[in-house]
Amino acid sequence: MSHFAQINDSNKVIDVVVAEQDFINTGALGDPSRWIQTSYNTKGNVHYGPDGRPDGGVALRGNFAVLGGTYDPVHDVFYAPQPFVGWVISESTNWKWTPPNGYPTDNKPYRWNNDTQDWDLIPKPYPSWTLQENLTLAPDGKSTGLSWQAPVAMPEDNKPYTWNEIRGGWDLTPSPYPSWVIEPLPPNRSGIQYYQWQAPVAYPLDGKKYTWDEATVSWVVSA
Repeated sequence: MSHFAQINDSNKVIDVVVAEQDFINTGALGDPSRWIQTSYNTKGNVHYGPDGRPDGGVALRGNFAVLGGTYDPVHDVFYAPQPFVGWVISESTNWKWTPPNGYPTDNKPYRWNNDTQDWDLIPKPYPSWTLQENLTLAPDGKSTGLSWQAPVAMPEDNKPYTWNEIRGGWDLTPSPYPSWVIEPLPPNRSGIQYYQWQAPVAYPLDGKKYTWDEATVSWVVSA
């Protein structure tokens, strides 16, 4: 099975499905010429393996297609919507959106400021936190720079925690409602399984907006 992206007259991606080429060719989903194969493992014109690392595979069409993204028929590539005003994308950037000012090279954590068109140092979240080497590494095994980190490591049970500056430790994030329980989420691409507070009743998937009602222990349509 492969991923296919449907494009409209403006070459905007309006749908992405998993299907076989033969099924696409039947026209069951509309004009087959509007469906273009895309690779979930391609990003920035590089092919990545199941472990999230470049594996030397053939990159397909620049990036995995996303809803609202664009298909460039001239270069035969997909790319996501522009994240910020002033950012550019081209073959020279490996089809990745790039800011007009390069990311600072001092390894400190920054975020883009669209008003100033420059990078702002991310402020310290708590007085006790310090800049330390990131615990996670880039796909090539190199350091990903510095980030603000607590003086005490977060518990490794993958449950949701909030930092308590007063006592200098991590508190289990309170349940939003008495009836909710901590349940595991599906494993991420790295195989790590996290936990979060979840309602005892699944959120309806009928396209309507719902709000949790603790009195009836159910989801009710939002007013």
